[in-house]
Amino acid sequence: MSVAGPTIAGTGTDGANGNVVWSNPSRVTANDGSFAAATLTAVTVSNEIKSTNFGFSIPLGATVSQVQVDVFKKKA
Repeated sequence: MSVAGPTIAGTGTDGANGNVVWSNPSRVTANDGSFAAATLTAVTVSNEIKSTNFGFSIPLGATVSQVQVDVFKKKA
């Protein structure tokens, strides 16, 4: 069994499906203490924040049995 990672997203963008836009969504591409931000109230919902381009190289015929996602958050 081969294990890879951790791998950080290469791209972060604001998505849709909410009513609050993310500021600085590209900050999801590094674990450096800077954060993307969405200011919410009790009646608002943030857009999706899309993290893509992880650079995985999965061989043809391989089976992915587990995926771990870590999310760091900071409350202002």
